[in-house]
Amino acid sequence: MNLLRPERLQQHATFLGWLHLAIDGVLALLALGLLASLPRLGPLAAAPEPAQRLGLLLLCSSAPIALLAFPGIIAGIGLLLRRRWGRILALVVGFLSLISFPIGTALGLYTIWVLIQPGAPELFN
Repeated sequence: MNLLRPERLQQHATFLGWLHLAIDGVLALLALGLLASLPRLGPLAAAPEPAQRLGLLLLCSSAPIALLAFPGIIAGIGLLLRRRWGRILALVVGFLSLISFPIGTALGLYTIWVLIQPGAPELFN
């Protein structure tokens, strides 16, 4: 494993916190936008049944996005504040992000790589 010096680890941890805030913030805005579009579907559909199906589809697609995005935002804040819970939450979010190919996989791998460095637990005390 490639070990990081303490000053480089601090830079990577800060960058990782901002990266989580940016990527998960965009995902949260996307999920909220999908949820906000639900009330507008009724008048656009000719029959109520297709509107209900589309509404259910939007709800089912935005809920998992939000479930992964909001903990990522909180983890990014915890990383920037150098909190121990932020490191643990970011590791959990990083592992869950691995299934979201390709951007989530890259973010998850980078998160895990940075936060399992030997000096990382001392950085987040």
